[in-house]
Amino acid sequence: FPYTTLFRSWPSEVLPSARVSNPAPPHQPGNMASSQPGVVVVGGGLSLLNYLEAAKTTRSITVVMGCGFLEWPMASTYFLAKPEAHDEFLCCDPEKYQKKGITYLVEVAQRVKPEEKVLVCASGKEIPYEVLIVATGFKLPLLMPTPGQTLQQRKEEIKAAGATIRAARTVVLSGAGSIGLEMAGDIRVQYPDKKVVLLSRTGQVLSGSHPEKLQKQALEQLKRMRIEVVKGSVDATEPILAMGRLAVQGGDVASIDFDVFLPTFMQGPNTSFLEGPGVLNQRGQLQVNDFLQSKAHKEIFTIGCGDVDQGFVAAGKLQKQAQDVAANVTALLAGKPLKAQIGRAHV
Repeated sequence: FPYTTLFRSWPSEVLPSARVSNPAPPHQPGNMASSQPGVVVVGGGLSLLNYLEAAKTTRSITVVMGCGFLEWPMASTYFLAKPEAHDEFLCCDPEKYQKKGITYLVEVAQRVKPEEKVLVCASGKEIPYEVLIVATGFKLPLLMPTPGQTLQQRKEEIKAAGATIRAARTVVLSGAGSIGLEMAGDIRVQYPDKKVVLLSRTGQVLSGSHPEKLQKQALEQLKRMRIEVVKGSVDATEPILAMGRLAVQGGDVASIDFDVFLPTFMQGPNTSFLEGPGVLNQRGQLQVNDFLQSKAHKEIFTIGCGDVDQGFVAAGKLQKQAQDVAANVTALLAGKPLKAQIGRAHV
């Protein structure tokens, strides 16, 4: 799979351009939260980059990032299998990713006080806003950095996980979507003799996200690469970097043994800092209207974390959502009508 399938693309304009070993400090000089409310964006991934590219507001923009570095998420399966390549996909120099005129804060969002229009951070810092944009992405343990993690902690985490994968005889991956297939393929390329198993709830791969023809092609490629697909699911949602056994439900086997277990599926959006009646649904998604605007609080918008059904949310769809949100935020602040999005169904 690696570099030869439809599941990964590498846009050069987004990839970090250099290896940098020094992390950004928690607060850049002059980047303290302004007492004057403006647009506050929580997140530090592709949704943020797409929004900043599309934003045309005259208001101040403050970015609240959980980590003081950028890591290219599309490469995570690759550098987990080959941890010595991790530095190639890190950008830790603010000069390379910060846009002029925008305030960047390295803080972990803890809660929102919508009545006061204030974002409260884990450090105790309070950031006022006119508009809050939630662009926090999805939970992917190990495959994505944890908010609040330092660069050194992240490097050590990847190094330790990579060493455990290298020593393992059997690696079990839970989730047979695009992430699981890429992880399986990257491990197989690095380690031709390991046993690699994909756990699939349905026994299929890429189901619900890709056409049936492509699903069949992927299964054929898995067979050629000696990657086993096992029907069934497990309760574990966190990586297990040690020998173990898990019970399997609804599948071909009663249990499965492993040396390394990795969940390779999205586990809902990172929205735990939001609360209150009507804000989130049971999946942790923001309940939004056709403007990608919170139904409960009109000053809150989201990119990629709303309860809209767009099928497989790829980078192109996030870019379109960012453009839509940018336009509607500008309209809201100008007191103009918002533009409804076309072809969206709520889940």
